[in-house]
Amino acid sequence: GGPGPGGGPPPRRQQRHHHPPAPPLAAPAAPSAAPALPPPPPNRRKERRRYHRKVDTNVMNINLGTITSTAAIATGEANECSGCGACASNLSTLTKLEASDDTYEWKCEFCGASQVLELDEAELPAAGVNSVDYIIEPAAAAEVGTGGAGGAVDAGADADGLVLFVVDTSGSMCVTSEVPGSVTLKGDRRSTNNKLRREHGGDNNQFLPGQRRDVTYVSRMQAVQAAINAQIETMANDASKKTKVGLITFSNEVTIYGDGTGQPTTVAGDRLNDMEALLASGQDARARMGLDVSESATALGEAIFGLEESGPTALGPAVTVALGMVSGFNAAGARIVLCTDGLANVGLGSLDEIPEGANPIREAAEGFYHSLGESAVAAGAVVDVISIIGQDADLENLGAVSEATGGTVTRVDPVGLQQDFAGILQNPVVATNVSVKVLLHAGMQFREQSEATAAPTPAANSTAAAAAAAAAEDAASGGGGGG
Repeated sequence: GGPGPGGGPPPRRQQRHHHPPAPPLAAPAAPSAAPALPPPPPNRRKERRRYHRKVDTNVMNINLGTITSTAAIATGEANECSGCGACASNLSTLTKLEASDDTYEWKCEFCGASQVLELDEAELPAAGVNSVDYIIEPAAAAEVGTGGAGGAVDAGADADGLVLFVVDTSGSMCVTSEVPGSVTLKGDRRSTNNKLRREHGGDNNQFLPGQRRDVTYVSRMQAVQAAINAQIETMANDASKKTKVGLITFSNEVTIYGDGTGQPTTVAGDRLNDMEALLASGQDARARMGLDVSESATALGEAIFGLEESGPTALGPAVTVALGMVSGFNAAGARIVLCTDGLANVGLGSLDEIPEGANPIREAAEGFYHSLGESAVAAGAVVDVISIIGQDADLENLGAVSEATGGTVTRVDPVGLQQDFAGILQNPVVATNVSVKVLLHAGMQFREQSEATAAPTPAANSTAAAAAAAAAEDAASGGGGGG
């Protein structure tokens, strides 16, 4: 406190602290009783619930292997039910009517509709024959279309096949890979480059300090060039077929070489975003392809080994041009072999810098590739995709195009390209625009379908590998359900 009255010392204060009394000590606790025994476990046998998983045994296997087999055509026409369209077979019960020797009553085993059929002895379903083949309509007659430059193009000219190689020549194709040992690919320029260095007083020792000398550096473009040229030479030596082969390349523009014998055509600028212009460019180039590969192999080889890498990736426009080349020329069974290592970033189908998640830009790009697949199926063409390991190629959308056409998607190391190209071209297309129509009994239905109806599958292409796989699966499973 401050000074006291009269300036003397401050008064002394006395503070007292009151503490609550300490609690009394508790008496020691009495010893506790023994712990109670735990309750007996419940009778789980009574409480256990049983779960039953329903097994779906209605599995149908459609054997596409029969496409390649020789069919015995049945006599007469198929006898279809007036109610559902099912055909009379050896499973049908035919009751002979007394009024006529060739008249039978048939109650359809699918829909129950009754009808009268007129069948002679040769048209009766044979016992033990599980499959009957009829000619529904004759094959379409070959047409003759007008080609470019006033020439005529026989629509049946591609009966032995059309193969189009669509090659990425963007800047990333110059990336090299280490291959152990000394590897020399056809078209290799090392000997030429060494000769030039010697002529100008240079040294062949071009190694950097610490660089390995027991490997060969092979670029992606070199591997593609050697692999495609090897396949062209193989097809050219096959005298039994007259296959036509075309070449298309793409970087910041699309270059159409055709069969290599004419002047290349370039599609660039705004035309890379014009679907109609791209298709028309392909059709014009196809009209100028008049030679089969045995006659054009040399020119194609020169064009292939003259390719150089530069620029971005106009992948979508290049595939569109290829579709223009196979459409409208009876090119059913044609193959489009797309070889790329990057992401489409120029023209139609560009996937570069698309925002993540669902958005109109992504939907438009995906819709574009979906339409490419539909166009290829309509033309009867198969699209195979070879993606080179090491870059972010858009396999999701490219795979959708390939899957729709019955093609393959393969990711490979650059050095293994030759074997993969050979495997693809050894898998020919055996049928195009194949559709399957399934008729169900009135007591059955497809999942997510309110009533039993005819359910045709979308048209698709079938390759020899797919047919063989279906046949092997059918043999392994002992066959599937009926339909």
